[in-house]
Amino acid sequence: MINEVNITESRDFQKAYNGFYRIRQRPKEFYETYYSFMEDNKDRSPSFRDTLQHKHNVHGRVEASFSSKLVATINPDLPVWETVVLDNLGLKPPAYYKKDKSERMRFYI
Repeated sequence: MINEVNITESRDFQKAYNGFYRIRQRPKEFYETYYSFMEDNKDRSPSFRDTLQHKHNVHGRVEASFSSKLVATINPDLPVWETVVLDNLGLKPPAYYKKDKSERMRFYI
């Protein structure tokens, strides 16, 4: 489906995607940059690392879950990182409130 629409313009796609992954209550800029990155990279299958780094560069946040959802949508062979998955694996991500984001980046990549 992603190759059949312009992701940045298709409100139907965005609504379905947001509903499927339960993405809500984000600033408008988040959605704009997220869907723009997805559209720009849908033919290239971006790596999780590149997507995570992009999210960090744009928003200053380490967004492993959102990054993994984006890459898994483009390439369904890739996993989605969720807290439930981490719990099932007995893993605990670094605390989000820590100022040093590099520790969080290292955990995920």
